[in-house]
Amino acid sequence: GAQNDATTRVVKVTKSNYITFDSLYHHGVPDFELLDHLHRQGRLDRFNLGYYGHCGATDQEIAAWKAKHLPTLREGYNQARQRGLLEHAYIYGCDEEKPEEFARVQRAVELLKAEFPGVMIMTTTYDHSYGMDSVIKSMDAFCPLTPSFDPVKAARARATGKQVWWYICCGPHHPHANMFIEYPAIEGRILMGALTAKYRPDGFLYYEISIWNSQKPIKSGPFTSWNPRSWTTYHGDGSWTCVGSGGTPLATIRLENFRDGLEDYAYCQILESAIKQVDASPDLRVRKADWLKTARALLEVPAEVAKSKTEYTTDPQVVYRYRRALADAIVDSGLDGMAR
Repeated sequence: GAQNDATTRVVKVTKSNYITFDSLYHHGVPDFELLDHLHRQGRLDRFNLGYYGHCGATDQEIAAWKAKHLPTLREGYNQARQRGLLEHAYIYGCDEEKPEEFARVQRAVELLKAEFPGVMIMTTTYDHSYGMDSVIKSMDAFCPLTPSFDPVKAARARATGKQVWWYICCGPHHPHANMFIEYPAIEGRILMGALTAKYRPDGFLYYEISIWNSQKPIKSGPFTSWNPRSWTTYHGDGSWTCVGSGGTPLATIRLENFRDGLEDYAYCQILESAIKQVDASPDLRVRKADWLKTARALLEVPAEVAKSKTEYTTDPQVVYRYRRALADAIVDSGLDGMAR
């Protein structure tokens, strides 16, 4: 009935735009029937078992924290393990906590790690050392805003087994890339493609794609009466889709740029794999020395495409040329399945 219809709509969006089914702030148990469906299709990415907050130091505070968080998290954890989905699960919480709360964040993570082994614990807590210079030692994954992503510090954290993602929300603002309606739509593509290839975060987090202040569906166009205001007074923040007939999510141009950026990055990953294969063969390394030089320069991302997190092109033709250069380099590797 209605549940099956909803599943169909969600899966349709994930197929065309590479978006998995998830909820960042929920306190319940995930919809495992839908997660199973995506998993069978090979389309399941990460999903959150539930949100957690920081924990106080007294016995009473710890007991209250456990009573609030552990029962539903344990139910989701057990289901994920039984269904073979645990490798896709994470637990998110302590959203954008400030330094004065770091000790409470660490206490919460210690409790989670003891209860739910094998699951990544993630936060957007404002620890810009990613646990290296703070008391937050047990966290598995830190997720700073894009301006606070530091590749050198990230490498230091990764050496200890941590992940460092990045995210955007109602910030940052220009000159950093974001997904506001007023910003050039190509920024989403640059962020997910060239900038991701250049800085290599371990993942990208976004809090919501369907904040709909208007429930009146769009049934015709190109002009509509859709209200673009999403969170507070922002236009498009947390809203990459609009509502269509029957509640079906309608993709925006910004969402399509997000998808195209992921495909740009996929080209970079394919090229990176080809470089590793050529570099692993002494014979190919000599014969394809010029190709290796060109391919490695492309992975560094040319300055005309993205010089820094605040200096990047908004010219589609520059992006198309870069994508074509990546494709040509992949084919010119001469490896099986990639040759002309």
